[in-house]
Amino acid sequence: VNHILAVIGHSNVEVYPRDWLDRPVGKVWSTVTHHALHHERERGHYGLFTCVLDNHFGSAFADYPRLQKLAAAGQHLDRLEDGAQPSA
Repeated sequence: VNHILAVIGHSNVEVYPRDWLDRPVGKVWSTVTHHALHHERERGHYGLFTCVLDNHFGSAFADYPRLQKLAAAGQHLDRLEDGAQPSA
């Protein structure tokens, strides 16, 4: 299970739906976008498959909900920087 989740998490293809973060499980279970932010920014996302530690210690990405919705809608994000815009 750990290996399968690691492959999904590193796929750079958002597999969770746009409303994932609006669901109770979305408050705990992180998405592919969340893990991509960790690799792009080299800070935050300390729970591997969950957001619990980031929410608790204040290391959560403020723009994560917006970027996850864009990625889940099929928008390609060139860079996942703060204020990133979807590519044309």
